Amino acid sequence: MTNKFGGIFLDCGIFAVGIATSLLGGIDASMKALLGLMVIDFITGIMKSAKKGVLNSDRGFNGIKRKATMILLIIATVLLDQLAGLNGSNISFRGLVISFYIGMEGISIIENAEALGVPVHSKIKEMFKNFTNKK
Repeated sequence: MTNKFGGIFLDCGIFAVGIATSLLGGIDASMKALLGLMVIDFITGIMKSAKKGVLNSDRGFNGIKRKATMILLIIATVLLDQLAGLNGSNISFRGLVISFYIGMEGISIIENAEALGVPVHSKIKEMFKNFTNKK
């Protein structure tokens, strides 16, 4: 006998992933990069907090809320792109916002790494700053 209950959860999970992918405008290279950088930033942030002795759940939850808000803003830009007829073009609000957030996440990872005593090459710092226009 098959486990129908487990199958329902699997079906719901697949459906949820499909909806999320659609809302995010697809999972292209830039979105994969951003999601990967978000995870790395979260992990290095925890490591930095642990090193400083200030690890607490409120700070971690605030970080998750910020990242969730970033995802919601990306969904909003996908809707703007659709409204403006830009979806699928090389220029889009979504691409602009994702690039900006890639830079912000990269800068945060660098700050976390340096706080952990890991040297970071200046060219890498410059590359992430170019994503955000921060000098």
